[in-house]
This record gives sequence, C-alpha cells and structure tokens, in this order.
Amino acid sequence: MGVDSGSSDATAKVTATFLMNQDSCNGTTSSAKLDITLSGNTVNVRREPLSGYTDSCTYVGTISGNCASVSGTFACGAPNAGNGQWQATISGQSTGGGPGCSLGTTWTEEEAYTGTSGCLATWTKE
Repeated sequence: MGVDSGSSDATAKVTATFLMNQDSCNGTTSSAKLDITLSGNTVNVRREPLSGYTDSCTYVGTISGNCASVSGTFACGAPNAGNGQWQATISGQSTGGGPGCSLGTTWTEEEAYTGTSGCLATWTKE
C-alpha cells in the first residue's frame, strides 16, 4: 500500500505499512505485515503473516475524533480462525497540518476473540 500520504484533507485516504509484533497470545510470538488505510474516520487493515501466524486477517475500525485510538472488529481467513474485537492506542501523531488524522508511528493493540483474551501487539510504521 505504501507510505503515509500525510494528507491534511479529512476525506482523503491515508495509507501506510506497519510491522506487527505480537508477544502475548496463547503463548505464541508472531509477526506480520500490516497495510493500513484511513479514509475519513474508518480504518481498514490487511494483515499478512511473516512468522507464527498461519492466515491473513482483515481489521475494520473507527478512529477517535482526537486521532489517538481505534476500535473495531477483525476476522481471519483460515478454518477455525479467530474473529472478534480489537482496539489500539496510536502514538506519534504528526502535529499541525489540517483537520485529518495521520496514522502515527506506533500502535499499541489488543484483541480478543473466541477462546482468547488479552492478545497484545505493537504495530510499528516501516
């Protein structure tokens, strides 16, 4: 998807690639590549496994009015894969430059799905 477009237009799309490191989920350490798109206040994420994960997932969420957090749902594609709720706190927001949100530089993410809770991850912008 590419580099953060740095858009200052609240209706324009902002895209970036992040790396996900998940240290706490069923005792498994995993990593993935995330392609994130922000359009208005809607966040869409496509997760592709790098290590530890076995399937791709999609996340959809809503970014808060102050651009500091996101919450929503996710679903993974493999049979018997997880789906559920997720939330993230965004750090490293750019300052100045219009009404739109940026994607920041780091997301602290937590997700819970059937059979698990408290799966924690750090998403870091490439």
